[in-house]
Amino acid sequence: MPGRDSVIEVDAIEVARPGAGGIWNAPGNVQFYGAVDVVLDSPASVRAVDLSFDNNDTYRIEALTASGWNEIGSVAPSKTVGMARHLVTLGKEAAGVRRICVTALGGDGQYSLGHLLVR
Repeated sequence: MPGRDSVIEVDAIEVARPGAGGIWNAPGNVQFYGAVDVVLDSPASVRAVDLSFDNNDTYRIEALTASGWNEIGSVAPSKTVGMARHLVTLGKEAAGVRRICVTALGGDGQYSLGHLLVR
């Protein structure tokens, strides 16, 4: 899997519209190879992450806090068509989250993030 040099960065506002079911490369979806860092407007307390991905891929989700990167979950391929919506719930609230990183772990090589909202 690609290293941190394959990471693209987007502001949270760019991926703030929920949705699912559309095609992976529709306008507004963030297409990437490797990983995408979503930069939050300000440090946040996070209990869950609501996001949509291309349906036939596997992704890891991590949060950046003052103590570094922490894995908060993963998403496996789903049996839907197009973009699939997921809710990743943390076992314990993460405080001071500044970024959420989504890393593509496998699939067809056509990776995309539709939306990402922290709760």
